[in-house]
Amino acid sequence: MEIPKSWQKVCERILSSPGKVLILGRGSVGKTFFTTYLANEGYKKGLKTGVLDMDIGQSNIGPPTTMGIGILEREINSLYEVPPKEIYFTGAISPAYPFAQKNIFFGLKKLLSKDFNLDLFIVESISYLRDKDFMSMLLSLEMEIISPKYVVIIIKPSDISKNQSVDDYLSEKDTEEGGKIFTISGPEGIKAKTPNKRKRFRIESWLRYLKDGKKYLVDKSWDIWEGEITQLNVACGLMDKNDDYFACGILFGGDEDYYYLFAPQLAREIKKIVVGKREVEKEVVEFCKMAKTEEEKLKVFIAS
Repeated sequence: MEIPKSWQKVCERILSSPGKVLILGRGSVGKTFFTTYLANEGYKKGLKTGVLDMDIGQSNIGPPTTMGIGILEREINSLYEVPPKEIYFTGAISPAYPFAQKNIFFGLKKLLSKDFNLDLFIVESISYLRDKDFMSMLLSLEMEIISPKYVVIIIKPSDISKNQSVDDYLSEKDTEEGGKIFTISGPEGIKAKTPNKRKRFRIESWLRYLKDGKKYLVDKSWDIWEGEITQLNVACGLMDKNDDYFACGILFGGDEDYYYLFAPQLAREIKKIVVGKREVEKEVVEFCKMAKTEEEKLKVFIAS
C-alpha cells in the first residue's frame, strides 16, 4: 500500500519527539495499517518500540479473546509478527457483554502497569460503536491512564469534504495537557471484513498461537478454576502465581478424572485457569484433537 502524505507527515512529527501514541477510529479505516507503519518507522530509527493491541476479536498480538503488548524485534509486514510480551485474557471476542467491558477496563490498567522502558509506545484502541456509553468510558480511561503525548484519529475518506484530498488531509489541535491530536484519513479502498473473514482471521490466529503446543491433563478436582465450566471447546486464560496471565489455551475434552487443555508449551506453573464464555471455532478444536503431541500432566502452583 502506498503511504499517504498525511501519514508520513504525522509520523515525522511523532518521531521527532516520540512518546505514547493512542490510535482511534472506527472499524476498517486503517488503524492497524497506520500502527504497523508508525511502529516500523520508529524501529528503523532505533527506538525501542512497543504496541498494545486492544482488539479482542481480531487480535494481532496474542490470540483472540486477549489484549496484548509486543515489542518490535525487527521490521514487520503485519502486527501478528510481533511476539506478545504480556497478554490479558478477557474471555470474549466482542465488547458486547458487560463482563467483557469490565475485563477490557481492568486489563488495560493491568497491562499499562508494566514498565518496558519504551521510547515509542503505540496503543491501537478498539472500536465498538453499538455502545456509545462504553466507548465514552473507554476513551476517558485511555486518556487518563495512557496519558498519550499524541492522539491519532483516523476517519473514512467519505468523511472528508469532496474538495479535499484523501492523500493530503490532515488537521491538528493541541490538548489541554500539551499534547497533539492529529486527524487523518484512512486510504481509499479498505473494505470492511465480512463475518466469514473475521471468523477465518480468528481461526488462523489461534492456529499460529497453538502450532507448537501440547495437550495437558488437568485434574478436575483441583481448586484452580475461575468461572463455571458449562461447556467445553472454550478458550481459557492461564494465570501464574503473581496473578498475571501468561498464556491461553483451549479446554476441549477429557475423561472421568481429567480435562484436556491444549496450550503453548508452558514454562510456568499455573495458579488459576479462567474459563471463557464462548466456544471457539470447530476448526481450532479439531486441530487440538488431531495434534500429534504427548500428553503431560499440568504443573500447578500450590501456595505454601
